[in-house]
Amino acid sequence: MGLVEYICEAGEAELKALNIAEKISENSIHSVRLAKQAVDSFARELMEKGLIAEWDCYQKTIYHPDRLEGLAAFQEKRKPDFSNNK
Repeated sequence: MGLVEYICEAGEAELKALNIAEKISENSIHSVRLAKQAVDSFARELMEKGLIAEWDCYQKTIYHPDRLEGLAAFQEKRKPDFSNNK
């Protein structure tokens, strides 16, 4: 079902969470905020409403410069430059 992504030894979960958070922080702030908004909405609402919210958030990213930069960077095999991450 994909409910478990990682298994850590006792006492290592916090370090793993920090590593994941650091990786997430390398992404576009715009996209991360919208992803968090979609997840929060999904958690609060019924599945149907959560999926609608997720779709609405995704639509806001399609033409955003960060998405286009991320796609270009992936294609060019380089780290993306999200210069507006502030």
